[in-house]
Amino acid sequence: MHRIFHDSLREQCQKELSHYTNKPIAVLRAYKETAVARWKTEAFRQRFFAEIEQCAHLWESEEHERAVQSFLAKRNK
Repeated sequence: MHRIFHDSLREQCQKELSHYTNKPIAVLRAYKETAVARWKTEAFRQRFFAEIEQCAHLWESEEHERAVQSFLAKRNK
């Protein structure tokens, strides 16, 4: 896959991510382990799937369909 990055975009991304990329690998691994452990809890799973169900109901609505069509129309101009 080929990607094109403009220098300003690359610099902006590096600046935004520097808070993370400047940390030692061991610290980043610890952050990841903590996040993964939190994701594995039953309470998180329940909230996660409840949100999916709520969104699924919204996606079925005519209002959502109109919003998608409006977005696509603006995007294709």
